[in-house]
Amino acid sequence: MENSISILIASRNEESRKGIIASLANLNDFIISDVINDETDAIIKTDRLKPNVIILDLQLSAEYGANIVRIIRRRSPSTAIVILCDKKDDDFICSAFKSGISGLLLKDEDMYKFELIVKLILSGGKYVSVSVIERMFNTISLVNQFPGQFMEVNHPIFSPAERCIITDLAKGFSDDEIADDLHLSKGSIRNIITAIRRKTKMKSRIGIVVFSLVYGLIRLDDFGMWNEMRDIIFQESKINCERTKKKRGRKPKVS
Repeated sequence: MENSISILIASRNEESRKGIIASLANLNDFIISDVINDETDAIIKTDRLKPNVIILDLQLSAEYGANIVRIIRRRSPSTAIVILCDKKDDDFICSAFKSGISGLLLKDEDMYKFELIVKLILSGGKYVSVSVIERMFNTISLVNQFPGQFMEVNHPIFSPAERCIITDLAKGFSDDEIADDLHLSKGSIRNIITAIRRKTKMKSRIGIVVFSLVYGLIRLDDFGMWNEMRDIIFQESKINCERTKKKRGRKPKVS
């Protein structure tokens, strides 16, 4: 079909595959190129078919999933990658966007607006669920509950290595990238991050970054995700405006 958007679906879960296909059934502009159930086929089929969009619902770990995304992007740079998931793990989300995805959709929230989201992504935008964004920025209200003793930029509870790692986390670096940057082993990096979590009382890496931003441990310029998140919020507003216009433009039913 001319001018159609080709979609490659990669999901390990049969029910999920059926749900994705059902969500596309009534959309005339979309063609399903293939449906596969593992990451190896996802790489091979994307390389061969060069779809406009690949939907990944493989439930991979953050680090392994990011590597799969990087491989797909290298082999098919024109393909937009959308992660479909039911998890709201901050570290997973940061790793996914750092690796080069264009969208992250939650199964229980976003599939009804799939058409608008895909068209937004193909026009150069990015998308992440509003509830995910809200939870990330709500972390700021959590860190405001901490005592003022953390306000000192050079507070001795953070070692130079911890400060360097906090800055690299703000830039969106993976464990491998931080290890290369600081010339330390991955095991040492993870141990230091665990210590930082304990000191900041933040469970996730994005929590550490927001805590550090609020209390002056890093500058806004270091916060690599900030501009991207701002763009995502803007794009989400555009989607809501388009939906409102569509509703207003509907003709009343004639009984």
